[in-house]
Amino acid sequence: MLVGCAVGATMPRLAAQSFPQNPSAQRWEQFCDLSSSQHINTVLSTRGVEGFELVSTNIDPAGGIFVCFKRPAAR
Repeated sequence: MLVGCAVGATMPRLAAQSFPQNPSAQRWEQFCDLSSSQHINTVLSTRGVEGFELVSTNIDPAGGIFVCFKRPAAR
């Protein structure tokens, strides 16, 4: 562990590479919601009618369901 720390301290700093923005690239609008399992079908139906696509789900330890959606953003 000490060797890793010593080597890491002597290395130069790294910077993330940036790229120019593409003006024609698709833009997205995101929305996440925490819902109870009893109401999840209503949330899914409502967001679908609004044009959102389900992209992620996760179970909350307290018993809820965390869902995330996306849709193309208005330009």
